[in-house]
Amino acid sequence: SDPREQVAEAFALCIDVVRQPPFHHVSAARRAELVAAFAEGAPSPLERGRDFIAEAIRVQAQRGEIPAADPRQQADALMHVIIGFYVTPTSPVNLADGDEVRAFARRYLSPILLSPATE
Repeated sequence: SDPREQVAEAFALCIDVVRQPPFHHVSAARRAELVAAFAEGAPSPLERGRDFIAEAIRVQAQRGEIPAADPRQQADALMHVIIGFYVTPTSPVNLADGDEVRAFARRYLSPILLSPATE
């Protein structure tokens, strides 16, 4: 399947999840506490998530579906964008509109995977 669409669908799913209870209707301070809790442990839930995403990216790069780059850094960048939208949900992107969220991801997040690595 098209990597741009995969990024769009995965990002829309993540945004939808963080907009639902128990994550959404809490204060900004509570959202920050939740993110901090997910960063604890060895490996933390955030590290496990990043490693899962990185492995999927690595497999796609090996298949030649996306340019080869550093999959851990790519996964880390994608996760930080999602965390940023969770911690600070005020955005010009209408996060309640799945189509708008997908369009944002296609345009701005898919280049994280599709742009060739440069030094």
